[in-house]
Amino acid sequence: MSEALTGEDLAPYGWNGHAPEDWAPDLAAIKRAAAEPEILPLLSARWSPRAFADVNLSLDDLAPVFEAARWAPSANNQQPWVFVAASRSEDPEGFERLANCLLPGNRRWAPRAPVLVLAAARMLRPDGKPIGTALYDLGLAVGMMTVQATAEGLWLHQMAGFDAGVATGTLGLPEDVQPVAMIAIGPIGDAAELPEDLRGREISARERQPRDAFVHRGRFGG
Repeated sequence: MSEALTGEDLAPYGWNGHAPEDWAPDLAAIKRAAAEPEILPLLSARWSPRAFADVNLSLDDLAPVFEAARWAPSANNQQPWVFVAASRSEDPEGFERLANCLLPGNRRWAPRAPVLVLAAARMLRPDGKPIGTALYDLGLAVGMMTVQATAEGLWLHQMAGFDAGVATGTLGLPEDVQPVAMIAIGPIGDAAELPEDLRGREISARERQPRDAFVHRGRFGG
């Protein structure tokens, strides 16, 4: 696209509740989780695209997504999650700082998303003792964000492929804040705009290991 879209123009690209079923039914059917037994449609529809639409998405637009994280459960209500976020349209410099934290493989596609986020965790309590559940709590918060975003027709792709040292220095993180993942957020775009070697992964069905591979009855291996 030559110009980014705003407002009502976003709807066909999956924002404001327009799920892929409305405008890319084949893709939605391919990506839908083959869950047995069935799970909530919102959960089965969720997946992690690499192709994002070229739209103007502000952090104010994402307020409900971050509000969902705010209300995530955490041990002793310590809420150790930390997010550094920037919109490509409203804060190009901040967006570039975040994009520069990505490893080369993710830098090929992730900066096309409207918003990039660093997800981090505060690892120490005010008294200096460790928060043993900090990473677990952060995961819960991002899970809540993911569900809220999916409900609004927005999509997240979470990435481990970034340089934590660069993120700490470039983004000014305190010593007790551990960078954990990068997240690209936005409406789904056209897979044809991805590098050729990534297109097939974008339109292929998802796979998961069976439940009995990770649910153990009574003891490990049971």
